[in-house]
Amino acid sequence: MTEGAKGTRYTKDGRRRAPQHLIGSGYVKPFPWIRAGLGVAFMTAFVVTVYRRSNQVTPQDQFMKKIKVQPYGVMGNQMSLTGTLKQETHAPDEATAITDPADLSVLLSSASKGVGTSGAIYKWLGLTGRFPADVLLAISKYCDAVYHQYPGGEARDPCRQPRLQGRGVVGAGCHHRALPCLS
Repeated sequence: MTEGAKGTRYTKDGRRRAPQHLIGSGYVKPFPWIRAGLGVAFMTAFVVTVYRRSNQVTPQDQFMKKIKVQPYGVMGNQMSLTGTLKQETHAPDEATAITDPADLSVLLSSASKGVGTSGAIYKWLGLTGRFPADVLLAISKYCDAVYHQYPGGEARDPCRQPRLQGRGVVGAGCHHRALPCLS
């Protein structure tokens, strides 16, 4: 193969050769094992990322799997169509934390004004007068929440310490959906 004017190439028998690109089938790239290794590493990282995204269980999903919807309230009572209460299951034990759905006005006044679920919770706790001072100081507006140790055991914080055992209550001015640890 000979070189002609302006880089034109000719074969041995004098025919003009087609132009060859610098990168193509005849071009040998240096260090092929580095490119192959990087390619395998990137593909592995991609596959692992996709696998984790498709199979990872989020903390919210883990929490929701632990929830069991029952046809009775937190005190184990179920109201019949006639309005009477019947005991469906046992009352909560000392290892149970309860979320209180009370209105802010009840929390700021007296536990004796609690009705429905809140009233049953206060009766179970033996709370008849005003709420403890630290509860009143912590709750000042709707959707504030606090946990408090009532007589009978250690308090349990459902947001940060779900494994502590004891009889406690989370006093909240709104439904549990507004607690930052549950939403």
